[in-house]
Amino acid sequence: MRTHLSRTRGWAVFGLVIAALVGGCGRPSGPPQPRPAPIATTTSTTPAPPLKYNSAQLPNCATIHAEVPGLPPPERVNDSTDNGIAPGRSCTFRGIGDDESYADLSVAAWEHSENAYGPQLGNKRAKEDFNRRATPQDEQISDLGIGAEARWSDPDGGRAGCRLAVLDDNAVISVFYVSGKNDPPRGEQCRTRTTDLATQLYTAIQPQ
Repeated sequence: MRTHLSRTRGWAVFGLVIAALVGGCGRPSGPPQPRPAPIATTTSTTPAPPLKYNSAQLPNCATIHAEVPGLPPPERVNDSTDNGIAPGRSCTFRGIGDDESYADLSVAAWEHSENAYGPQLGNKRAKEDFNRRATPQDEQISDLGIGAEARWSDPDGGRAGCRLAVLDDNAVISVFYVSGKNDPPRGEQCRTRTTDLATQLYTAIQPQ
């Protein structure tokens, strides 16, 4: 009877030891360590940089004409809206009487937008538009003195006249000049007058 009781107590002690070992398996020794607090996450959007040109604040054709000496009066005005293109302004200034010269000014001011791919910056959209309009026959200009990039665009269908395209921040500015004297489109006289005219028109449309 005493032997049986001793064996029973021995098995009970052995069971307690095993339970203690199993219960403590995998636990680090020493005092319990505090769990790290969860890191708070916030979503923030970087504000889009301000744009240089605002289509609603571009001067009208009459104001531009008053700022550029010797420019023929405005004949045609076209204020475009954002129908797949950038809103902006275009003007045609045409000579009177024996003066057969004319100049076309086109300003496309790209704005910030957002689509399925995320925010689309206005200056980036203008750059893409400027590049999209380029042709292999165009000639890049490195020393025009206005805008970030400029080029002589290939004349449309061999038309007389010179076309100058300028990228400036979020705007693509195009000036097409015809002297009315059948100047060759790549001639020095045509390009000199177009460059002078484009520089004055560029100054006339600068934000106040």
